[in-house]
Amino acid sequence: VVVAGYEKKVYEEILGFNTGMLANRIRRRFELSDFSDPELIELLESELERTRPAYHVADDKHVRIAARRVGKGRGSLGFGNARAVQNLLDAAVERQTARVVAERRAGLRPDIFEFRRDDLLGEQSRLLEPETCAPLRKLYEMEGLEQVKSSVDGLLKLAESNAQREEQELPIADVSLNRVFLGNPGTGKTTVAALYGQILKELGLLSIGDVVLATPVDLIGSALGQSEEKTNALLDRALGCVLVIDEAYGLDPAGAGSFTGPGGGGAGGDPYKTAVIDTLVSRVQGDAGADRCVLLLGYRKEMERFIRRGN
Repeated sequence: VVVAGYEKKVYEEILGFNTGMLANRIRRRFELSDFSDPELIELLESELERTRPAYHVADDKHVRIAARRVGKGRGSLGFGNARAVQNLLDAAVERQTARVVAERRAGLRPDIFEFRRDDLLGEQSRLLEPETCAPLRKLYEMEGLEQVKSSVDGLLKLAESNAQREEQELPIADVSLNRVFLGNPGTGKTTVAALYGQILKELGLLSIGDVVLATPVDLIGSALGQSEEKTNALLDRALGCVLVIDEAYGLDPAGAGSFTGPGGGGAGGDPYKTAVIDTLVSRVQGDAGADRCVLLLGYRKEMERFIRRGN
């Protein structure tokens, strides 16, 4: 009997269902690690090799760059490894076909068996400017918000630098995208958070770029284990997106209305809110390059108190 699947789910939901019986009867474990960048490059090259002599690549360095892009998803739940490489190749074939058809219609005679840079990597990302990027234009047109605008300017410069470094096959610089937005009602926190997410998508820093709105009520459970379950489900849904938690100070375990019964997470702390915070801390590491952005929104005084005593 061979049990296969994601490590966490297999051990917690299958073998953990009856630890004394199942785990003792299926004892031997083999952990298959995600492919490294050199392995992904070798795999993509071998897939292309199988198409030869039909297909060839204009510049082999773009094969290496494409494989490294795939590798950025390593470590995330659902990372496809060999399947991700095949998906990349399928997308490259579609782009190459569309390009060849367009060039033929323009009266050119393209090599129908050649993969070029844009076939493998997609169109080169253009430098975002307010004239061509609607969310960036809307942000710059808003009054004030100098700190936000300065932060976005830094991201624009980073994206331009990374594009040049990638073409030279140099390590690219990543940045943590998570932010705290502080301000009184009417200062535009939610609006700016949505624009911020759209700009991150345009820059290629998030794979999807949608904005997922939530409040503490969406995260806090009413029974043991529910807070962890609801928080994990929301974080999974927000992969590749911007998760905006409005009025985040409502997660303060020691805040007003918190549970104060026995076992209440420390000195009268709410155990259900504590569970939410612990789950956020364990899942949202702030790693540079993570395909998720978490924004905490709220009033300055309440947010500073929450962050100080929450965790």
